[in-house]
Amino acid sequence: MPNKWCSDTLEGTELGNVLFGSFHLLQGVLYLILALVYRLTEGYVLSTIPVHITLPNGRPGANGTTYEIVTSFEASPLWLVVAFFFVTGMFHLIRANIFNCCMKQSSEERDEKVKNIAHMWDRKLRWIEYSISTTLMIYAILLLIGISDFYVLALGGSTNLAMVLFGYAGDLTPNQSGEGRYTTFIFGTVVGFTSWVVIFTQIAVMGYYGYAPGALVFLISIGLFLLSFMFALNELRYINTFPGVNVGRGVSPESKPILKSDPKKVGDTRESVEFWYQFLSAAAKTLLGALTAAAVLTV
Repeated sequence: MPNKWCSDTLEGTELGNVLFGSFHLLQGVLYLILALVYRLTEGYVLSTIPVHITLPNGRPGANGTTYEIVTSFEASPLWLVVAFFFVTGMFHLIRANIFNCCMKQSSEERDEKVKNIAHMWDRKLRWIEYSISTTLMIYAILLLIGISDFYVLALGGSTNLAMVLFGYAGDLTPNQSGEGRYTTFIFGTVVGFTSWVVIFTQIAVMGYYGYAPGALVFLISIGLFLLSFMFALNELRYINTFPGVNVGRGVSPESKPILKSDPKKVGDTRESVEFWYQFLSAAAKTLLGALTAAAVLTV
């Protein structure tokens, strides 16, 4: 007979992962078909953006040295959309499958251990998925707002990756006071905010020089910024509820986390936080996918 914790709490999380995972895989298939149709059908255009590098013709910094912009390759943000939908869908289904282990446990002695192991792997896999999918999303946004220098794109992706890794590191912090987790959250927020400074600075500069970025760029930038802000608030809510959750090395799965509320409220909060993780992620990816398709597909 499955234990009560698994049936009451993990079942909802598992179901959410299956539903959102299936939804994202379906989106990936639809956008893949759309991209192939526009790529292969005469009269339809799948717009691409040239990604370039700048090479000095002479010693850099010397008088008379000129610089040449060389196109490295052509990239379409829509292929990035296809990629992050497939990555997200795959990881949702993997996380749902891991939760099945809880249903095999029946002894009260093992309940706490299984609960913490499942939660540990759910958090770890979430950060691994974000490290891939959100970096692809940042690449798509930067291309759509006109940033196409290869090295700037690489740095933008690295900045986003660093933000995600701070989140992962927060879950590895065994500081039971929760202080270490707040520190990594703050550092990750600062690093992640720099990407948005670059994005909105680019939009402002475009407007200053008379290059209208277009309504789609505004919708993508503002919409995703607000969703990112809400995601940060949800993560902060998680840390406030579980300041010392033992999801990392240095703390055994059997040990109990320090909680700021009674067990029932904690369980309800965990379920609510998990739902908002899934919903905000789906909303951001769906918004970016739809607006990217509208921007790059023409007849």
